[in-house]
Amino acid sequence: MKWIKSVYSPIVLGVVLALGLWIGHTSADRVSMSSLALQSPKEAKVRQLLRLIEEQYVDQVNADSIMELAITEMLHKLDPHSSYVSVEEVLANQEDMQGSFQGIGIEFQMYKDTMTVVRVIKNGPAFREGILAGDRIYKVNDSLMIGANLRSMQMVGMIKGPEGTSVKLSIRSQLNGKNKVLEVKRDFIPLPSVDASFMIKDSVGYIKLSRFSEQSSKEVHRALKNLKKEGMNKLILDLRDNPGGLMSSAQEIADEFLERGKIVVITKDRAGKAIEYKARKKGLFEEGEMIVLINEGSASASEIVAGALQDHRRASIVGRRSFGKGLVQREVELIDGSKVRLTSFRYYTPNGRSIQKPFENDYETYIREAYQRPQDSTETRTEEEARNLEEGGIAPEYRVSLDSIFSDPWIYHLLPAGLMDQWVFGFVDKNRKKFQSLNSKDFLEKYSTDSLVDTMSDEILAETAHPAWTDSSRKEISNRLKALFARNLYGDQGFYPVYLQDDPFVLRGLQILHK
Repeated sequence: MKWIKSVYSPIVLGVVLALGLWIGHTSADRVSMSSLALQSPKEAKVRQLLRLIEEQYVDQVNADSIMELAITEMLHKLDPHSSYVSVEEVLANQEDMQGSFQGIGIEFQMYKDTMTVVRVIKNGPAFREGILAGDRIYKVNDSLMIGANLRSMQMVGMIKGPEGTSVKLSIRSQLNGKNKVLEVKRDFIPLPSVDASFMIKDSVGYIKLSRFSEQSSKEVHRALKNLKKEGMNKLILDLRDNPGGLMSSAQEIADEFLERGKIVVITKDRAGKAIEYKARKKGLFEEGEMIVLINEGSASASEIVAGALQDHRRASIVGRRSFGKGLVQREVELIDGSKVRLTSFRYYTPNGRSIQKPFENDYETYIREAYQRPQDSTETRTEEEARNLEEGGIAPEYRVSLDSIFSDPWIYHLLPAGLMDQWVFGFVDKNRKKFQSLNSKDFLEKYSTDSLVDTMSDEILAETAHPAWTDSSRKEISNRLKALFARNLYGDQGFYPVYLQDDPFVLRGLQILHK
């Protein structure tokens, strides 16, 4: 499923990496502000300038906004990863890192002007109250949830809330058309970082890890345990587009694959003092062939894991050179609750390679570099060449060329995933009773979307002239449709088994494992 590789979209890459830049800190370490509390003459100078602007500038300005802008620019002059996190962003980041949020456990979207449930998290509060995908929520408490001007963040703010509190939902069932009012008590809802884990072929297991949170190592451990029960003796660990997270989580996950005492990562401070972090326990998968998939969107903690497994010759790395974020940040909480992440260390692989790619003072150029790399067609390099490459990031031994990812450019130009997903959701919504009796296994094996290609493209492209689809394009669109159907019906655990069937990264990995 070549169409959804977000790393190859400059806009999405920027969003993914921006997330990684401000969640990719070293740990839960905090620096006390007490040692920074004394005001120096330089600090007094800044305060004097702000007051001068606030009181005497020709136009009225918001001093807080100016201060935040100044802090952001100042930190970007130091390096690309030292950053400022506003008060509003702090909570969202905490949820990502903790691996949970407080709410009722639904995913929703605006569909035909109405708040519509897309997916219900199993065993969550909404699930327990009988809320189903397709249900229309037309009121939250006393606020009407109908209208084109409703904003997603506004709706999220009304649904989420402290654990133990309740929210009143007025719901219309899509299955029977009946209305009901429910009081749903909020609870802690998991934010899984393992998007999917399953047996992808014969004795080969597959784990897709999307970030490194406090719960990630437990999730990976559980996935490995279940896959081993199913007969796994080879593994594909997919770290593509994983922007990183907690270094402690990266250590614990690498520990599942490395023998006790093996170095996972090395950090060095401004004085050159090195600290080695080592595997500390018996891991669940210390033996057995292993592939790690990476690309330009794999950063920080992803690079720690990939670099450790590569240096110890524990896994073959397949894909594209990773982003190259080898700077470690510590958090400093400011007096208003906002935070500064200040680079304090550098990451090195067990063999002493710096993970950090070169950077100048131009932040935009630094970010853009990742998707401006050559679309080379060379597929292999020796293990020694890969381990000694000094370009920054982790270089795969087996490269996947971008030429093998893109086929018919019209597909990506005319049928972006957002448009197709909307169409698929509408189709599923009209046929929910039919899909209710179809489990994910039967869907994967028996359901075909071949006959829907023309229907879908005619409806989406009704006013757009386009070339006739080739046979290969039709096959690709059909696979793309089926993957989106699976995501709508079964979530990521249903999506990935379809999505990966013609994925060139996975196919290359399977080829290596079956040599």
